[in-house]
Amino acid sequence: MKKILIITILLVLSSTTAFCREIELPWSATLDTEGDYSDIVWYQPLDGSAFEHRTTGCWSGGCGRWTPPSSETTTGDMGRRAGIYNLSLADNTTTFHIRWLFRHSANWEEEVESRGYGTQDKWLIVLTTAGTNNRFMSIYEQCRSAANCIPAGADYFSPGVCGTTDDNGCYYVDNLGTNQPQAGDDYRSENYEEEWVCFEYAVDLTAQTSTLYIWTQDEVYNGVYIGPISTTHIGGAAYAIEGLGHYFNGYYPSEDGVWFEIDEIAIDDEYIGPPSGFVGGAESSIQGIKIK
Repeated sequence: MKKILIITILLVLSSTTAFCREIELPWSATLDTEGDYSDIVWYQPLDGSAFEHRTTGCWSGGCGRWTPPSSETTTGDMGRRAGIYNLSLADNTTTFHIRWLFRHSANWEEEVESRGYGTQDKWLIVLTTAGTNNRFMSIYEQCRSAANCIPAGADYFSPGVCGTTDDNGCYYVDNLGTNQPQAGDDYRSENYEEEWVCFEYAVDLTAQTSTLYIWTQDEVYNGVYIGPISTTHIGGAAYAIEGLGHYFNGYYPSEDGVWFEIDEIAIDDEYIGPPSGFVGGAESSIQGIKIK
């Protein structure tokens, strides 16, 4: 297969950034056609990351497959990037929804390792107009600790939602008090290896609330997973999506076939829901707990 154009210049996001693409809401990206999204696909071969447009195994039509970063050879920050990158909104919004389908390789939990900054994947970061470095995000965090995980010695990833900065804390379901998921009955990546899972993250910047939805094809998760829960966003309005995929705190190894895929992205200022053919229905009401 042909590879989508390599982007080799690191884009530093700020209020003056020339974003890769401006979008109007509602907006969607099916990723069906290779080349249609080359301006917003990010990977950096010098960091060990890679991208492949695929037409097999996707939810519908085409999809994107990324190899996570595996080295620390370029920029000096503590993370590396791979995924969809650098979208600006034509009109700022105080209510923001983004939906995406996600799956990863069966060896994800086994092969992903920390290189000194933990194994957080800040897989969605959205920028706001309320001052410097104001953002909200969803995070995909690893639980790998005999002392903290339930059951002891478990090794899995689970999603959470975070406030404006890391210091404002993140929320996970049934968290026991440290900065990672721990509950025995929350969403665990090991149960959905190589399966498409649908996520939607919603933020109300006026009400200062976040909601994370999850839909799985076995219908164990079928709506609201966390929230709506109070999170600190300071105010302002969403004006850009820094990335989806995306920012790996502590680069991940890629030499053993580790990959993640994204399909059926949609962004709007109101509820979106799963794509056609995916399960839907009654929403659960699991509540997250703030951690600091």
